Amino acid sequence: MNFKYNIQTRELKKGKVYDVFFYEDTPTGRKQKRLCGFKTKRDAEFAYSAYMANSISKAKLEQNSSRIIYEDAWCVYFSSVSSTLKESTLYDFKHTAAAYSDIYFKERNLATLTKQDIIGYQDWLWAKKRPDGQYYSQKYLTKVYQQFTAFYRWCMVRYEVPDVLTGVPMPNRKTQKKEHQIWTKKEFEKFIDCVKFEKYNVLFTVLFYSGVRVGEAQALKISDYNGKELYVHATYTKKTIDGTPYKITETKNYKARRVPLPKYVCEMLDEWIANNPKNKFLFGEKNPPALNPIRYSLDHAIEEAGVKRIRIHDLRHSYVSMLLSKGVTFPTVAAIIGDTLEQVIKTYAHSIEEDKLKAVKLL
Repeated sequence: MNFKYNIQTRELKKGKVYDVFFYEDTPTGRKQKRLCGFKTKRDAEFAYSAYMANSISKAKLEQNSSRIIYEDAWCVYFSSVSSTLKESTLYDFKHTAAAYSDIYFKERNLATLTKQDIIGYQDWLWAKKRPDGQYYSQKYLTKVYQQFTAFYRWCMVRYEVPDVLTGVPMPNRKTQKKEHQIWTKKEFEKFIDCVKFEKYNVLFTVLFYSGVRVGEAQALKISDYNGKELYVHATYTKKTIDGTPYKITETKNYKARRVPLPKYVCEMLDEWIANNPKNKFLFGEKNPPALNPIRYSLDHAIEEAGVKRIRIHDLRHSYVSMLLSKGVTFPTVAAIIGDTLEQVIKTYAHSIEEDKLKAVKLL
């Protein structure tokens, strides 16, 4: 296997891209390979490294089909899903596996796993505790376990390993479901009066009156605002697997949408943009605003205002609650905030109960 490679640039209408050229030894002889169309050299180098690691793992697995070693199979699996999943999702996959399944199944032969091995993994997983000494929630553990089972089912198809998952029930840890913390309009106004910097004052106002996610707000550019509404089509993430400090990528659910804003918010944004004409991003100059200063500003103003403590994401929940209280339908809410109808109904089920009472009173 030859590990030497050459990166070349190509000019396209959309800008410069990078291609990787290298040779690979195959059963039929030495062949030239090309991986093309990467936005940065680092992306090209990462793609090459992933390809070579995948090739090595494939070779190991093909040498002895009765030994499907966890690490080799995971490497091939990760490479196969890399082209279909968002980078932030791949980041979660990689780090979750490193914290759990990589440890438990290290150097294990997947072809010899039994149902007792899976039950043992569940017992080990559900016994783990967070750094604060509390047990992990059922929701979190289910996510971790389902990531592993997705990988294992892929191995069942790819390498014909035995089905040891069917008939194994998942443990059920009962945890008290917490209601979302939300602010009323009065609480928000009390809070916003204590936000000192204009940038964060405008940012929190946009979050409260539009329901956009904080990552979507960070990714907004000046060109995404037309004086009446926001064009939400991207999100900011620091979950990168190639070492870059951040990336602008597709929104959750891959749903681009236009979000109309109240007149008051538009006037505030117009003034903010007029005072910052050199900004590329709506709330940043050359780069998106960082999350830590946003959190600090939120916490500091909450303490000064004396209102109940909420998370940044709860501004989104507050917005949705305001819409539902005004009689806006669930499908309309889903379209505005970029969630599926099923997810909106599930998240705000308590509002359905309130609607039932309103409906009876109308009779």
